[in-house]
Amino acid sequence: MDRKLTVGQNTVYNTIGSCFYLACQWLITVLVIRLGSVEYGGILTLAMSVTNVLFTLGTFGIRSYQVSDYEKKYTTGEYVTTRLFLCACSLVICIGYSFLFSGQTTYVAACISAYMLFRLGEALSDENQAIQQVGGRMDYVFWSFVMRGILLVGSFAATLVLTKDLLTTFAVMAAATGAVVLLYELPKSRKLDPFSWKFNIQRTWKLITENIPLMTNSFLMAFCITIPRTALDNLWGHYEMGIYGSIAAPAAIVQSAVLWLYMPSLTQFAEYYHERQDEAFHRLNRKMILLITGAAAVILIGAAVLGKWGLNLLFGAEVAARSDLLIPTLGTTVLIAAEYYVSALLTVVRNLKAILISNVAAVAVTIAISNLLIRPYGAMGVNYVIYISMAVTLVIQGIALGKNFREHFGKGKEDAGV
Repeated sequence: MDRKLTVGQNTVYNTIGSCFYLACQWLITVLVIRLGSVEYGGILTLAMSVTNVLFTLGTFGIRSYQVSDYEKKYTTGEYVTTRLFLCACSLVICIGYSFLFSGQTTYVAACISAYMLFRLGEALSDENQAIQQVGGRMDYVFWSFVMRGILLVGSFAATLVLTKDLLTTFAVMAAATGAVVLLYELPKSRKLDPFSWKFNIQRTWKLITENIPLMTNSFLMAFCITIPRTALDNLWGHYEMGIYGSIAAPAAIVQSAVLWLYMPSLTQFAEYYHERQDEAFHRLNRKMILLITGAAAVILIGAAVLGKWGLNLLFGAEVAARSDLLIPTLGTTVLIAAEYYVSALLTVVRNLKAILISNVAAVAVTIAISNLLIRPYGAMGVNYVIYISMAVTLVIQGIALGKNFREHFGKGKEDAGV
């Protein structure tokens, strides 16, 4: 078996690789406008928003549960076959929604469906990464991110230049990046853990039902973003959506980069919690909070100094003229990243009910206030909606997490006679 890397080494590999890949994802939002049009940028942003919701069905929140499965309740094969089943379901739902219920033209519906194929490649990659994280070899994750990132940008740019067609571009992009998942990631995962492909519907259903709160969390979180963005597209049109999407794309790097900063530590959190190592758990928690806060501060300061210049360089004067949106939009992604981190800790302590309650509350607030704030304020209204909904979520989750810590670690001290 391959030698495991340290938590620090895995964190470095994972963070650098994920940041590179996220930068490549962001770059296609630049290229779609530079090589296509602002309207194409609006369609890309719409496809991202719609598939973000359905992507949560393909991943089902299983990653955090799997890497913190300290007692090995489920086998790797059961995680893999469950993920494949969920990806197939999400693709069928996406195609049905896009063509029958979205209200979009046939061409836009086809673009959304093709982009969903790309997202499902990412969902399967996420499963491979979970196996590699448990196996302590996130250097494999790094190389996958690098290869997929290069192919993502290269296939997107080349196809859009040659065909001038966004649908064909999405299809080629999905095939190119999916090849890395099948030809590189899967063999590495099988080397670390020669899992069985046997599908057991009873075990799959049991795993799914246990993870419903986590999937619902991911689904509702995506919904909290999709609802105001869809309202923006409906009320203000593809052009305004394209402007907002261009600014939100680099901001989303903050959100995802923060996620990958703490993801390698979840296995360690699970061990400390299971063994009731109070001091070690809270020490690691403080380190993660400092790391996340520091990364967010650096990016916000950089945006304040270079934001307008960067937007003009990358997107041109049309987008740069709306640079006032950049820092507020970055603020929303910092709040979303904080919610993901607190949710991950609640997953470690297996308080999935609190995650569900907090996100139901957030969606209820989002639905209630979206049109009220977006109709008069446009793109800035999207940010206002997210600020309020994430504040509601974080308050509820913070209270629940504090209660879990007091009860669990307090009991451990009582048992030890402290």
